[in-house]
Amino acid sequence: MTTQERFRPPSHVAPDSLGSKILFYLRWLIDFQFNTIYTLLSREMPKFRGKVIDIGCGNCPFEHLIDTMKAENIGVDVADADKWDYTNSRIIAFNGKTSLPI
Repeated sequence: MTTQERFRPPSHVAPDSLGSKILFYLRWLIDFQFNTIYTLLSREMPKFRGKVIDIGCGNCPFEHLIDTMKAENIGVDVADADKWDYTNSRIIAFNGKTSLPI
């Protein structure tokens, strides 16, 4: 027996344009889980150094928190992430066989 999930929350987006900034901060205001994650990550991610590998990155909504002068973000997600509305051409599509750059 298979079931399909009917509710699909909207995918997280990085605040890199006016429209996405509005969506990002609106979600930050009304989604307590997202608010907590963002608040905690915004304290720590600017301190990261070297390679930062974001497993299950989706659209990399928190990538902007990384200081690009000190760290490199490497996004990794499943090969069929587009099924969940995650379309990010900058990431490594992991299929179980892909080598990760670590």
